[in-house]
Amino acid sequence: MKNSLPTLNVSAILENRKITSTRKFQKVNVKFRKFVSFSMLISIFVWGCDSKKEKAQHYINSANMYYAEKNFLAAEKAIDSAFLLDPLNLEIKFVQSKIYDGLDQYEKSIPILRSLEKQNYKLDSVYYFLAGGYFTKGLFYTYKKADPQTEKESLETSLRYFQLSIASNSRYFLSYRGKWMVLH
Repeated sequence: MKNSLPTLNVSAILENRKITSTRKFQKVNVKFRKFVSFSMLISIFVWGCDSKKEKAQHYINSANMYYAEKNFLAAEKAIDSAFLLDPLNLEIKFVQSKIYDGLDQYEKSIPILRSLEKQNYKLDSVYYFLAGGYFTKGLFYTYKKADPQTEKESLETSLRYFQLSIASNSRYFLSYRGKWMVLH
């Protein structure tokens, strides 16, 4: 009798292990893909709303930078982009009014500032820019010698807003300077 040992088919065993490990990997890979997909959906749902606000904030920062450099046209483009993304944001409206002020477009700046005043937004700054707008408007009528009544009303309104700005924030030096300019 032959004492025969069963022959081991090593290649078949290795192939079997390879298939088994590949199947396990595929199962893990499918689970991982589902997890990643689910996580991405959740993140889009949770943070999707903020992305517009983050983009708007980026445009606000750009507009403020351009404003500081006195590049008012570039600032206007940036703030208009921010406004399209978040039209209810009061900071956007405030920066927009400052830019219009820098462009000497007081007919656009003053109504925005008046609406911010009604919403009690940064009152010391809003009063300061309103005062500056009315002051410049009054000077415009002074130099044009067009309408003395409108000139007087604009300068009186300017003085009132400078006083309100000082009352809101007594450390607002520019308001004191503006008040002095109106009175002298």
